[in-house]
Amino acid sequence: MSDELRVKSIKIRVTPDEFEQLKVKADRQQLAPFMRDYCLNAATPKRRRVPPKLDPEFARHYSNALNNLNQLTQRVHLHYNDKPFEELNLLAELQTIRAEIEGLKKYASHDK
Repeated sequence: MSDELRVKSIKIRVTPDEFEQLKVKADRQQLAPFMRDYCLNAATPKRRRVPPKLDPEFARHYSNALNNLNQLTQRVHLHYNDKPFEELNLLAELQTIRAEIEGLKKYASHDK
């Protein structure tokens, strides 16, 4: 503990219920030293990272590509049990989706 004098004060208002909760947590210690030690020695909560803003055009294209992939997956599941899915149609759809994803990569990296 430092020899420095404490000259700053902080006043907080609590409800009677909150006051009783603090006294229970302090476990017979005086509240001021308990709260000071608790607050100064507690781990600082990590700041939440703000997600980056998405370009609306990019988000639209990304959503379209994922939508196409989802539709293709649903078609494969529907036709898988009944009859064999035509491989050429599947391949064509996958190539279309791959082209969309490559376009999105270029768009996102600004290599248009």
